[in-house]
Amino acid sequence: MASTQSSWTSKLAISLAKKLLQKYRQVYTNKYSKDLKIILVAGTAGKSTLTMMIKSLFEKAGMQVFTGAKKEACLNSITGVTMMLADFELNFDGRLGKLLKVWFLIRGYIFLFFGALKLEEESVIVYEIGVDRQGEMEQFLEIFSPGVDIVLLANFTYEHTLGFDIEFDQSAFGNFQEFLPELWTSKLQNKAFDSVLRNITLEQLKLLSLTKSYIIPTNIGDIDNKLLYSEKGCSPIKKEVTPRRGANFTLAVDGFEVNSRYLLPLTFGKNVTMLNIIAAYYNIPENILQNTLHEIELPNGRYGKFNGIYGSTVIDSSYNSDPASLLSFLGIFEEVCSTYIAQSREGVLPEPYAMAPKHTFVLGEMRELGPSSQVEHKKILEDLTRISAEYGEYIEDIYLLGEEWLKLDDHVKKTEGEASFLRFGSDLFKVYRRAGSISQHFFEDTVRAGGWFWVKGSQNTIFSEIVVENLLANPADKAYLCRQGEVWNRLKLPYR
Repeated sequence: MASTQSSWTSKLAISLAKKLLQKYRQVYTNKYSKDLKIILVAGTAGKSTLTMMIKSLFEKAGMQVFTGAKKEACLNSITGVTMMLADFELNFDGRLGKLLKVWFLIRGYIFLFFGALKLEEESVIVYEIGVDRQGEMEQFLEIFSPGVDIVLLANFTYEHTLGFDIEFDQSAFGNFQEFLPELWTSKLQNKAFDSVLRNITLEQLKLLSLTKSYIIPTNIGDIDNKLLYSEKGCSPIKKEVTPRRGANFTLAVDGFEVNSRYLLPLTFGKNVTMLNIIAAYYNIPENILQNTLHEIELPNGRYGKFNGIYGSTVIDSSYNSDPASLLSFLGIFEEVCSTYIAQSREGVLPEPYAMAPKHTFVLGEMRELGPSSQVEHKKILEDLTRISAEYGEYIEDIYLLGEEWLKLDDHVKKTEGEASFLRFGSDLFKVYRRAGSISQHFFEDTVRAGGWFWVKGSQNTIFSEIVVENLLANPADKAYLCRQGEVWNRLKLPYR
C-alpha cells in the first residue's frame, strides 16, 4: 500500500490547520449563532477551475470568501489550509525549504493564538483539495471534521497514479461504503475498471463522509456531462447536461453563456450546471449567476483564447495535461473544424476567411501516469491519427513535447536538429524536448495569417506556455498565462 506516514512537521501542519478551522467555526458561531458555510472541491481534472468559479459567484453576491483559489495558482494542500486562514503564503521550494516550513509553523501558531478574525455574517470557505497518494484524504477528513456544507467532485480520471496501489483497497472501501451512493458502491466493485483508477476515485469519494449534500460525476475514467446530485440526504438525482455553442463558439448551458474569452469544451457544461446548483443551494439570484459566467476568470493556462501574431488565434491550455482533458481539447478542434467545413459548404464563411483556417498543435506529454503512461499516450496518438486522416487538409502541423512520447517507438529515432521523429503506424510525429525549440518555428514566413494554434501543456520542465508567450500579439496577455513571474522565468531559462 502507498505510504501515508507523516513527518513531525506534517503532523504539526495538520494539527495547526484543524485548530485554525475550529477557531473560525467557533468565532463565527458565537457571533452569529449558526454554522460557518464550508464548501470543498476535489476530484481530478478541473477542480481548480471549478473552485475559481464558485469563488467568483460568492464574490459577485457580496459575500466574504476565504479560499486558496487565485488566477495564478490555487492552494490545495494541507499547508494551504493554514495559508488561506492565516492569510499568508510561503513557497517551500529551494535550499531553504525546511527552514521555511519551520517558519510557516511558527507564524501559523502565532496567528492561531493571537490573530484577530473579522468574520462577516455572509462568509464562506471554499477550498480545493488535492491528493497525490493513497490514504492522503484522511488528513483532510481530520481537518474538516465534523463536517461541511457540500462537496463537489470535478472528475474521476487518471492523476498522480504513482501514488496509488495497483490492487484495489478493499479495506478502505469497506470503511467508507456506508457514505457512498449505490451507483458508486457498484462501480467501485466492478473489476472491469482499472484498479488504480478505482483507488483514485475512492480517495476522492471519501469526502462524502463529511456531508449529506454533494455533486459528483456518474462516470469513471473520462469527462462527460452527467452528474449525481444529493441535497441534505435526499435520494440522489441524476442530471445530464446539454450544452450548446453560441456565437464564436461560446459555450451556453441552460440559457447561461460563459465568458467568450475562453474556448471551452462541451464537457465544461457540467461545471456551469454545478455552479447553477450552488447558486440555488445558497439562494443566490439568477442575474448574479449570469453575471458571474459572463465575466468569469478561470485560473491561468486553462482554455484561454488570445489574438496571436499575424492575425492568428491561440488557444492556451498549457497548465497541465491528462488523458481525459487532452481528448476533450482535441474534441474542441473537431467542433471548430466541422463548423467551418459546414459553413464553407453553405458559402457563409465570414471574412477574412475565404476558407477554413489552418491549425497547428503543440501537445505536451502527460505526467504522473505510472504504468499506464504508454497505454494512455498511445490512445492520444491513435486519436491524432484519426483526426489527421479526417481533417488533414485543415492541419498545418503537429508538434509533440516531452520524451514520454518517444517511448512508444522502438525503432532507431530519426532526428533533425532538436526534433526526433516518432513512428506510429504509417505516421511520423515530430517530438521536441524543449518548448523553446518549437517556438523557433513560428515567425512571419511560417505563421499562416488567420491560422490557429492549439497548445496543451504539462507540468514543470515542459513549460509549453513558452510557445504561447512567443505567439501572443499583445505581450501584456502574458499576465493570463500560467507559471509567470521572476522565479518561474529563472526556472524556464534552460527550456527557452
